[in-house]
Amino acid sequence: MRKPARIGILLMVLTVALAAIGVASALWYDELYVEGVVYTGYVDVEPSLMYVEENDHGKDVAECNAFLIEDYGWYIEILNGYPSYECIIGIDIHNVGTIPVHIYHPMWMDWPPEWAVEFQVLNCWEDDFQLHTGEMATCEFYFHILQEAEQNAMYSFFGWVEARQFNEPRDMQP
Repeated sequence: MRKPARIGILLMVLTVALAAIGVASALWYDELYVEGVVYTGYVDVEPSLMYVEENDHGKDVAECNAFLIEDYGWYIEILNGYPSYECIIGIDIHNVGTIPVHIYHPMWMDWPPEWAVEFQVLNCWEDDFQLHTGEMATCEFYFHILQEAEQNAMYSFFGWVEARQFNEPRDMQP
């Protein structure tokens, strides 16, 4: 009676093992469907003009204007500027997105001759500055009309700020 009992136990263990292998292989090859929703953030910054201050030395002849260009940058023009006329423009950049961004020093196009206009960036954020959601950074631009400037001239400038997602490398290509 010992041999049939051993064979019975062996058959039972073998049956349980084969059943376990069958269940495991059925789960291994079965398809699993998962449904869900992923919400991603977005990058968005908005420039704004804070102020335009003129030092016209009481003459009221020259004019300094600044305009936003489609939430992208700003256009600045100086009309009838004369020697010693000064203009300071304050801007700020707001992070209105949901992801932190890095902003860089302002960039410029259409620059007038150095002998006509002196330009300085004052009180500005550091280059590659991280701006979190809801935060803003400010910067001032100083323009001074020099003695060699042309009479009745209009000097104009176009500027913008480059902003990138906080973990995206800056592309240094022109």
